[in-house]
Amino acid sequence: SNEEGLIEWSGKINETIDSSFHSVTQLLMHPSSDTCHYLATSSSFYRYKDNEYTEINDLKYKVSSLADFDILPNGNIITSNVSSYTTLTKDGILNEFKTGVIGNIGSELSYSPTNPYIVYGFATAGGLFKMHRSRNGGLDWEEILSTNNVSFQHHDQTL
Repeated sequence: SNEEGLIEWSGKINETIDSSFHSVTQLLMHPSSDTCHYLATSSSFYRYKDNEYTEINDLKYKVSSLADFDILPNGNIITSNVSSYTTLTKDGILNEFKTGVIGNIGSELSYSPTNPYIVYGFATAGGLFKMHRSRNGGLDWEEILSTNNVSFQHHDQTL
């Protein structure tokens, strides 16, 4: 139905049916290319370029139905799966930051439109809610301490 969105992907990866491709959780266009997009499934991560899908093994199992990812204009890919933020730079450097949150509620990422090197993320589970900021495109993270009681509403995970 229209309310459920994209539930199942029917298709092939490079002309082969792949069972890990059955549950698409997110699809994003590359910010500087109209022919390249990225696709997260329930357990893998793919780049579509030159008419074929390629699995990005460094990000395998860094995505899930509770995860988020973003493609920064500088080419960095950042994923969030509640317990960690993982950054893969365009140069192939992989960096993982543990959020301190363990559970299965949700996470979200967003970068600043005026400075894409500034990235914000949150992770929440079991009543715990933590926000973080990176000032260098996802390579280093710091927790943003809140002076207010923060509550998480399950229906809205938008930063």
